[in-house]
Amino acid sequence: MAAEEQLTDLWQSHSQLDVVLELVFLWLGGVDLACCGAACRAWRLAVRRGDVWRRLLACASSADTVHALASIYDGACPWRELYVASIAPWRRMACVTPERPARLAAAALNRDGILLAIAAEDCSFTIWELKNGKWERAGAGSVALGWTGVARAEWAPDTPLLLLAGSAPLSAQRGALAVLRPQNEDSLESWVVAARATGGGGCWAGEGFLSLELSRLSALEHAPVFGTDVWLNAATQETEDEFAGTAARVLRIYNEKRAVITQVVCADAPLDARTAQEWAEAEATVRTEDMRVDASADPTSADPAYAPEVVKLEELGPDEAYYRVIYDRGRTSDTPNAWIRVVILACGGVLGVWPLPRERPPPLHVPDDALRLRMRARAERRQREAEAAAAGEVEEEAPERSIAELRARCDPPTARLRLPGNVLGLTALQNGRAVWASVSGGAICASLPALLVLRIVLAKPGNGSPHYMQPHVTEEYFGSPCGGSSPTACVWGPAGGSTKLSGDAPALAVLLRCRALPEAFLLTEDALQVWQCTAPRARWPDDDNGDNASDYSDNNYDNSSDSNSNDKDWLPGDRD
Repeated sequence: MAAEEQLTDLWQSHSQLDVVLELVFLWLGGVDLACCGAACRAWRLAVRRGDVWRRLLACASSADTVHALASIYDGACPWRELYVASIAPWRRMACVTPERPARLAAAALNRDGILLAIAAEDCSFTIWELKNGKWERAGAGSVALGWTGVARAEWAPDTPLLLLAGSAPLSAQRGALAVLRPQNEDSLESWVVAARATGGGGCWAGEGFLSLELSRLSALEHAPVFGTDVWLNAATQETEDEFAGTAARVLRIYNEKRAVITQVVCADAPLDARTAQEWAEAEATVRTEDMRVDASADPTSADPAYAPEVVKLEELGPDEAYYRVIYDRGRTSDTPNAWIRVVILACGGVLGVWPLPRERPPPLHVPDDALRLRMRARAERRQREAEAAAAGEVEEEAPERSIAELRARCDPPTARLRLPGNVLGLTALQNGRAVWASVSGGAICASLPALLVLRIVLAKPGNGSPHYMQPHVTEEYFGSPCGGSSPTACVWGPAGGSTKLSGDAPALAVLLRCRALPEAFLLTEDALQVWQCTAPRARWPDDDNGDNASDYSDNNYDNSSDSNSNDKDWLPGDRD
């Protein structure tokens, strides 16, 4: 027995053992390597070598991904954790169907990941709060009478305010926005409407929110040309008057009738030396393209001079710049950067970036005699028209404005990017360095504020007509429904690998929570599912200890079964 122990110690202490084991382990796969690591201490140490897992990661993703990861880690890349995260399956932990007959329509997760709002097509919503690792129902409410449906929900960045976008048949824009807040500061049980606005879409912009209103710029009946007014509204109607909102027009954006704005997000983008130069070059390119616009062109036809070349939807390997945009801690960096608030809008298949000139809406000041002055001006105008008609004077009609003149009345974008198809979903990183646009068949990541293409990911598009999608992105994962009324959604990991999450109805939204075990909320028309990655979160540069802390205890998940018998003990749903 002593001879065997001496032989084992000699074998494990041999100086060339690591080299021999590494040469052997290079021929093995991930499962075999995991089994080898349980053999003995020497094999376990050899399995931990990064070169073995680096080769496997290159086979699972791409060589460009490996080079990019190596460049940002400076030789300390956790290859094993990244490989496991790229191939680890996601497990469905729970699924709940609503008890109410209305179908689910939208969901929103706040920035801290502790408040979840679920809205249904009957304009009702439910608020859930994460307490001690379990989801508990905190409150519920309804928008108001007159709405015919809810299309999107979004939490305010720093306050418990919920923005809902829906459709109202009495609105001229066939769209409406409502901001809701808790009735009591210490409770989320009951909610009241704090502000309203008209428009086909909107998003939060710091303390206020944006709304979009369509306005016609041309009197031509056969070829109407439209512009979109972007308004900045107060988050509550308590600024000056309890019953009057505060709003200011901040942008007027030109778009043809066929390309109305369908998506809008707002982000605080950094302006360091590199991004400022890229933004200046993008602005110069846009101005050059606008100067080449043919004034006699038909506004209803395609205008190649007005938009850049279409991006081809093909597989592109990520590079170092992409990963630095995703994982760079811009706000906590020691290097001071300038920040600018920008608005990103999707006009059909074109993305545009405009700077937001106002930080917050101006106060509302209405003169006491405003109504009397307005009525007097209207009476004087009618009197002048009657006198001109009695004298036989015919007012000459103003000549029709050209397309170039109409576009000149609108604010040009600073950067622009044409995509291969209409945008079905739009989301921006919290650090403001990139924006993701979901299109049929995949998604495109572009830098902010210059809109340079950084990465293109592919997904099998769904069949049927395009379906509205709500993607979500964190600093490590990106998730988006596949569109086309497909019940499948894709989640792309930090090393480029993708996982498919499937439901039984068209997928509407994907919400991500990056904790010790990453989670994904998949919202379909008939259920809300919670999926969890089976691999722990990989360590990234400049990670602090708080990011890796899990909100869940070990007893919150039943790892042995995929049944839904205990789902309602913690999962949010429509229950009374």
